[in-house]
Amino acid sequence: MRKWIKSLMLLAGVALVLILAIACDAFRRFRAVPAWYRHLDLSVTQREVLAQRAFNKFADIQNAAAQARQDEISGQAEESTSAPAPIVVSFSDDELNAFVEKWASYANWKSNYDRYVDGPIINIADGNILLAAQVKDLGAILSVEMSPQIDANQRLDLHLDRVIAGRLRLPEILVHSYEKRLASGLEENLPRWQRGAAIDSNGAANNDLISAAMARLFLHALNHTPADAVLFLPLVEHHANLPVRICAVSSADHQLTMTVLPLNAKERAALVAHIQSSDPTER
Repeated sequence: MRKWIKSLMLLAGVALVLILAIACDAFRRFRAVPAWYRHLDLSVTQREVLAQRAFNKFADIQNAAAQARQDEISGQAEESTSAPAPIVVSFSDDELNAFVEKWASYANWKSNYDRYVDGPIINIADGNILLAAQVKDLGAILSVEMSPQIDANQRLDLHLDRVIAGRLRLPEILVHSYEKRLASGLEENLPRWQRGAAIDSNGAANNDLISAAMARLFLHALNHTPADAVLFLPLVEHHANLPVRICAVSSADHQLTMTVLPLNAKERAALVAHIQSSDPTER
């Protein structure tokens, strides 16, 4: 009997040591900094050059949209239904990070996330896009890995692959609880954003339209379903955001390449009507 008790205690001790070792390893990976999580180790001048490159690419899209709008006004675009030629634009992750870093304070973007996260960065590698930041409440670097693609119906599927804290992949059951909280918050605010959604006479989207569209996009992503292939690109000098349709998207070798098309008048009106619909996850 005593021998059996000793054996049981030994097994319990070994199990406890293994549990502690696994827990310590999980905590170490949870608090670890991923090798790819890096801020730009560049001079102020180099950062400015990168940010300006990104800005110039946004300006190319702006110019195309402005020309399309002028065609609408002058009547050259028959009944304002024809669209300009698609624009192919490619950003490096360094350009995007420099752009966000520069304009986050200037355009007051930082105030929207500063209470929750610090040091957000974008990393593009192996066909995936990683969005990461130091989450203040979590005390760890949280990253979301996705591989966006346009499906056969010309809808955008963000294709969320995994959520990682430090170097530890979070289990689905834990991620799901956060997803429910996020979805609940979005659904609570969505009706207010939908009511205020609008596009001005120059084709720029207001904040409510952007918030509603992005809420719908995230709700689709959380449900692992595709959404409208529409994004809002910043026109920083004009403090405005331009709705564009994404025709194609790819990511590789630290480069994000998109083919985008500014919306014409009919498409802009349809977008507002669709965003204002009551069901946030309708197809």
